[in-house]
Amino acid sequence: MGYIVLARDALRRGSMSTAYDLLERLFAIGKSRHIPRLCITALAEQMRLSALQGRELSCEALAARLRQVREEGEGRGWGILQGLIGIQLGLAESYHCAVRNEWQQVRDALARARLFAEQLRRNKDLLQIHLLDSLAAKKLGLDADSMFRECLYLLETLGLKRLLADTHPELAQWDRSLRSEDGLL
Repeated sequence: MGYIVLARDALRRGSMSTAYDLLERLFAIGKSRHIPRLCITALAEQMRLSALQGRELSCEALAARLRQVREEGEGRGWGILQGLIGIQLGLAESYHCAVRNEWQQVRDALARARLFAEQLRRNKDLLQIHLLDSLAAKKLGLDADSMFRECLYLLETLGLKRLLADTHPELAQWDRSLRSEDGLL
């Protein structure tokens, strides 16, 4: 998690190259120590960053790398890490679909990740999944405001407001829009 935090901090400071360098280091550590979970973590975070920047070709390359690591890991079996891997892969796939504007596929990928997150009671992951699902529902023309408002309430209650910006920049805009409508701005 240290590498992820440092990469996100570098990104907030505007140092994209540092963020990607840190994530590639994490990938290299996983590869050299034969810990595929670290490789998946690094690639999934790179997928998130690339998708949020609208870099579709980068996402395609990362998806290919993720498939290779996933297949190698599945050959050995994930054991007790299966749920965590399922969450990371589902989120990565949802970002990959989002960059291609395939919002129904985003929801499908999130549904698979949600099952693992619910089994493991990973509330932060569940909240991120619900945030992305709200955005996907909105993009599909569904009434997603109530789902999103519930997410906002949970973010506030749990002190996870930063998760909103980390998940997708459109969510912060949507939040401001709803607050304006409600007269809270």
